[in-house]
Amino acid sequence: VLAAVATAEVLLAWACWKLLSPAPHRRRVLQAWTAIALLMGGGQVATAYYDALGERAVISQWNYLPWAQPITAKSFMRRLGVHSQQQAGLPDPRHAQLQYPLQPLRCQSHRRPNVLMVVLESLRHDALTAQYMPHTAALADSARVYDHHFSTGNATRYGLFGLLYGLPGGYWPSMLDEQRGSQLFKVLQQQGYDLHLYGSAPLYSPEFDRTAFADVRDQLHQGPPDLDSAGRDRAIVASLQKDIEQSQDAQRPWFGFVFLDSTHAPYHMPAGYPPVAMPMAADIDFLKFGPDHDPTPELNRYHTAVHYADSLVGELLDQLRAQGLEQDTIVLVTGDHAEEFNDLKLNYWGHNGNFSNHQLQVPFVLRWPGEGSGHDARTSSHEDWVPTLMRHALGCENALGDFSTGQDLLAVPQGPRSLVVESWSQRAVRHGDAIYVFDKFGNATALDQNYLPLPQQAPDPASLRTAWDALTRFRNR
Repeated sequence: VLAAVATAEVLLAWACWKLLSPAPHRRRVLQAWTAIALLMGGGQVATAYYDALGERAVISQWNYLPWAQPITAKSFMRRLGVHSQQQAGLPDPRHAQLQYPLQPLRCQSHRRPNVLMVVLESLRHDALTAQYMPHTAALADSARVYDHHFSTGNATRYGLFGLLYGLPGGYWPSMLDEQRGSQLFKVLQQQGYDLHLYGSAPLYSPEFDRTAFADVRDQLHQGPPDLDSAGRDRAIVASLQKDIEQSQDAQRPWFGFVFLDSTHAPYHMPAGYPPVAMPMAADIDFLKFGPDHDPTPELNRYHTAVHYADSLVGELLDQLRAQGLEQDTIVLVTGDHAEEFNDLKLNYWGHNGNFSNHQLQVPFVLRWPGEGSGHDARTSSHEDWVPTLMRHALGCENALGDFSTGQDLLAVPQGPRSLVVESWSQRAVRHGDAIYVFDKFGNATALDQNYLPLPQQAPDPASLRTAWDALTRFRNR
């Protein structure tokens, strides 16, 4: 399609050129187009440069330019030596969009437990079995397992955002504009934690280095770019293990974050890794699939990648056990969002397609020394992790609403709950068995759990008020 459009444009330009009178007119047109091309090209080069630099004063203007299509080239610019500047993220408080947090945080922890946070890309809720995730399933026997846990979005940008901030993904644009880091990492630094932050894929795409990790971007690490996802995952786990040993030798508390990418399509595992079931697809191309395609080979490949990623989780858990750290370390294993294989029979594959359980519900296995184990049936969200950690591990005395829209996972459940979830082009409010999907113009569509229309059902007013409060609480009005 793009080739056809480009060809048509070239032919049209050639025809117009032939219709022009000779010499003088053509020369003026050529000069005008040359000036326009230089202006546009220079503007895009400057855009790519300032985007890679993280210059907030420039980036924040894009929203005000009509029809702006800025080009970014972070990886290329990094190879040229252009990196984000730490000071570029300091907003002018007189013009800030956000008031985050609402009150200064009062946090003091006397115990300072270690924290290990393992996030698997595209992790389905039903993957948590002894067959597919034997190490995490064994961990679950001594952990709290939240059986109805949902990501804050059906894509990495919004799922990981909610997990690291304790906020809905709708705050992403403002946090990015102002480069406001998560309060979690500020408090961890204040309390003397070593930060070991690893992403298999780059954590600057999406721009987590300018959002959640904005205040600690110099401590972010990514896997070796010359390796595939499976190799990068193994490399970052090995690096994290070395970091943990060094922190222990120095007798400092540590926070470890590792984001594994093997479970992202087309699903990676080392050469020769044994399949968990057959037949197993050799590769994945969702664009070739239709509603009648049998997903068994693709699911088997996905589950094999999950099994491999879980083996790396097992290596980290073995290290904690071998070094006697189990009783001093909070461990979380979860996913950024889920992954669908046409479960709804509506030809949805992968993620970022809908707000059903198949793309939002993820395992959430939390081993917290001294907090018991078992299955928890409450509806929980990625928004709940940060406020729970900051209250109970980091000793924050503030009301949770001062810095989060989440709930305390260790407290008594608060009853029925609505969830705000995001995608690249839509937002939804999940309330009971209904899913209210809103487009960018505010039009709502009511759907059931099978993603079928509920034409007679209007959005629940109370759930919409709750969602509106969550999305506006930290905005300057």
